[in-house]
Amino acid sequence: MAALAGISAPSVSHFENGDKDIQLSTALSILSVLGMTDDRILQFKTLDAYYHPDKMAVFFKGHEGDKVVLCGISKEALQDHFGLMASKKPLQVFKTNEQLILSIAKKKFSLGVFELDGSLLIKTEDF
Repeated sequence: MAALAGISAPSVSHFENGDKDIQLSTALSILSVLGMTDDRILQFKTLDAYYHPDKMAVFFKGHEGDKVVLCGISKEALQDHFGLMASKKPLQVFKTNEQLILSIAKKKFSLGVFELDGSLLIKTEDF
């Protein structure tokens, strides 16, 4: 295991014995070799965001490697947390708050919280 993790055999022993003076990078190396870390990263290349009136949500695409992940934020969440009112369009509110919404999508992705169809939808209760 030490060779696979790129650390010394004594470091593995310290980890296995539950020593508390082990470096975080060493622990992460061991956990990674054991398949116990999540290296998935959701990225946003081109958003091409659009509002879907029937589903009452703004949708945009995320990417995990070559895989496309359909992401969205509900109109209710835009109203409750970003001040969407009748005078503003959902897509306009999305674009104004894009960076925060994308960071919430990344967090929800890292937690593995998806809809039944595999998409990721930010709802008002996610805040």
